[in-house]
Amino acid sequence: MESYVPGKNKNKITEIVRIQEEVKDEILDCIRERERMMLELQKTTESIGNNMIEETTMKVLHRIELIMNTLEGILCRCELVEAKFTNTKNSSTDNIHIKQINNLNAEFEKIKQELRSYYITIEKVTNIFINADQINNSTIKNINDKISKLSSSKSHLGLHERIKEFSNNFENNSRINLFNPHNQFNNFVTQEFKSIRNAINSTSKSRQEADDSIANAMKEFTETLQNGLKIAVNNSKF
Repeated sequence: MESYVPGKNKNKITEIVRIQEEVKDEILDCIRERERMMLELQKTTESIGNNMIEETTMKVLHRIELIMNTLEGILCRCELVEAKFTNTKNSSTDNIHIKQINNLNAEFEKIKQELRSYYITIEKVTNIFINADQINNSTIKNINDKISKLSSSKSHLGLHERIKEFSNNFENNSRINLFNPHNQFNNFVTQEFKSIRNAINSTSKSRQEADDSIANAMKEFTETLQNGLKIAVNNSKF
């Protein structure tokens, strides 16, 4: 059996802890980068939403303006024709002719009523569009609020504390590799891995950006600790 060399083991453990700290810093950098990307996503979403709303608003309002102008032109023409009928009626003595003019006037009055109803319909459509516009603005605001809430979330602090705790336990217990009854050290490491994975899984549900970099960092973190465990166990007495 290979003899136990305290200084050699201590140096290896110190090196493992140093590598672990580097990986931990990389994970925290990934979290900060993800927060930055979430803020950029919020700004982009807001810009796209506002541009879409503005473009749709201009198109619809322009269309409504054209319809209203057309209606006004039709009403003006109706009034001109009515005036001509009135003059003709006043200058005519033929009862049949007068009756025909009255019938035409009644038809024009009916058309004007329909046009006025159309005006009311257009106004209702305009109001509906305004309400829809407000709903769209509210929706965009809600999306931005949720993104902002996610970007300012403190869920990563738990992960930070777990990593810090693991680092302290590993570094401050120099004899942990000398006595390993019932595989306690392996169980300890496994439980820490499980806690870290649970924290990452919980965070990834609410954050989608930069997941690849986080996953890669966690993979490297896991591999580093596994390699450190192998080194420690291979150089320990049982």
